[in-house]
Amino acid sequence: MYRTLRNQTIWIMLIVGFLGSCAGGELAPSVQSEHSTTSTNVPLGGELSISGSTTTEPLVQTLRQAFQTVYPNVSFAIEAHGSSFGVTDVLAGNVDIGMSSRALTAEEQQQAITAHPIALDAIAVIVHPSNPVQNVSLGQVRGMFTGEITNWQIVGGNNQPVVPVIRQETSGTRATFDELVLQGATYTDAVVPQFGTVSEAGEVAVTSGAIGYISLGHVHPDQVKVLAIDHSIPGTETVVSGAYPLQRPLLLLTGPFSRELAHTFIDFSLSDAGQQVVANAGWVPIRIITE
Repeated sequence: MYRTLRNQTIWIMLIVGFLGSCAGGELAPSVQSEHSTTSTNVPLGGELSISGSTTTEPLVQTLRQAFQTVYPNVSFAIEAHGSSFGVTDVLAGNVDIGMSSRALTAEEQQQAITAHPIALDAIAVIVHPSNPVQNVSLGQVRGMFTGEITNWQIVGGNNQPVVPVIRQETSGTRATFDELVLQGATYTDAVVPQFGTVSEAGEVAVTSGAIGYISLGHVHPDQVKVLAIDHSIPGTETVVSGAYPLQRPLLLLTGPFSRELAHTFIDFSLSDAGQQVVANAGWVPIRIITE
């Protein structure tokens, strides 16, 4: 738990520092980016290429729609294959923006890459809707994914096997879950791997003994059930206060080859209009922690 709270504190300090460095540069949605050298009399246009996190991609798509109402001449090419691809693609110049649902590693932070937090997200621990369990401890979650707990009866549920469902290795959600929950332990051989948030949620929705983890912004209550962790339900209040232990920032990444158009989109995402889009889409606006 100490490690979890320490990581959260470090990220909040970094995010506050980042936003503080942008003070005075906040944009109204119809104003050109402070990074842009394009005249305000010239319509903004071109194609913006983005790749990375499957968790962050739906939010970016929603921001794209809002952005295009202001800049209709800008088109987008967006692909989601996992956070690690977002990092490598933006560093190589394959895309203008990378998407990540995990923090940059120490090695990545030494590269010519800049992280732009746009939202806070909780990782929801999900089970089949018929599962009677309401609350588990963080240690019990760890036990179900490492194989120490193999039957739901042990945590007050039905007499049925625990079926842990996990993400692929390139997933930012998995990387954060591994750090905050497993804390160096290894997964049981009984895990069921899935590629992408939708696939994992779908597997949990049809498997009565399943347990998985997905972004809170992707939860459909009619399909899966969210467990409380140490009596804390994921939500805006518990994420901002730090009461809910499984949380992380959602990042847009720029690299040495990112064009000015990328910064215009990121500035829009951090503007009043962009942050309202974030809130309406079900995530926690990153600026909420400074207001």
